[in-house]
Amino acid sequence: MHTLVLSPEQRSALALTSFQHLAGFSVAPAAYALKKGHVFELFKRRKTVSIEALRWATEGNVAYLQLALDLLCAQGWVQRITDQGQVNFTPTTKGLIAFDLVDVYRTTLQCLPIGMEMNENWQNGFLENNFELFRHLMQHHEEDWHVGATPDPLTQAVQEEMLDHLEGMIVGPILVALSRNGFFEKVNAKQTTFSLADHTNNTKQWQEIFDFLTSLAWFTHDGDAYQLTAKGLYLSEQAHTYGLVVSYLPSFTSMSELLYGHPRKLWEKTKENPPQVLHRDAELYAWATAKTVDTPLQKQSVCLTQLFDRPLVEQAPDATDFLLSKKAQPQGHHQQ
Repeated sequence: MHTLVLSPEQRSALALTSFQHLAGFSVAPAAYALKKGHVFELFKRRKTVSIEALRWATEGNVAYLQLALDLLCAQGWVQRITDQGQVNFTPTTKGLIAFDLVDVYRTTLQCLPIGMEMNENWQNGFLENNFELFRHLMQHHEEDWHVGATPDPLTQAVQEEMLDHLEGMIVGPILVALSRNGFFEKVNAKQTTFSLADHTNNTKQWQEIFDFLTSLAWFTHDGDAYQLTAKGLYLSEQAHTYGLVVSYLPSFTSMSELLYGHPRKLWEKTKENPPQVLHRDAELYAWATAKTVDTPLQKQSVCLTQLFDRPLVEQAPDATDFLLSKKAQPQGHHQQ
């Protein structure tokens, strides 16, 4: 048995990491969809662009375009300027750096549907092709996605943010699946080493995943015996907050369609009786909201609920101002 204690400084650093993990689920698909729509090229040519000009240039849906750009504003990549009722956007120095790196999100975004099945993957194993894709993500992340070292502090800060986004999109669904299946409760109760064979029948696949989590310092292990670290314990306590965000993967994976295609895709009634909820995983959402406590990280989750629980035309104006804002960040930190 060992004591799992973090110093205040360590807890503060992990809170910021968790915040960036959660931010990645919305920022990454928004940024990548905007890049596909050539919005960043327009920014580089004109510097300041009105939302109407963006709508005409992309033939996109203005409400969702503004939502995506507001997410980047909150990340510090874009500034919104309102002049006599006209909404304009201009990139920041930080944003111009990020725009050139956005392609790093592509592979992870393509694999987000695997994250939507992570609960099933824990219980019954991955489909072989899906596991190969997921192994590819883990390998690339261990290599920092081949993002080159830089002497420029601001570029380094942007790179670290984006790597945290990528890490969150990989580990978030894992964290949620383990928590939903009672894994952490069993491990925390014993506070001793454990074998994966005692928790899952799919040890071959999940051993690779637990080795990856060990490389992130969630666990230590000696042979087949794993042990939770203080970092792993802290993140396990945030699982329900992650769960609420992960429950919106159906919305995040539809970002390009919402921006440039059918904006009501997630709001059409299904033929089932009662109609199914399409914009989120209803079962996961119910699990997460039943146990999420009032923490700084929960504030971001509340914003996601406000943003994606109904069509944009029914939402309060400027709802995204709060998302990823200083008010929603863990206390003791500021946006870079």
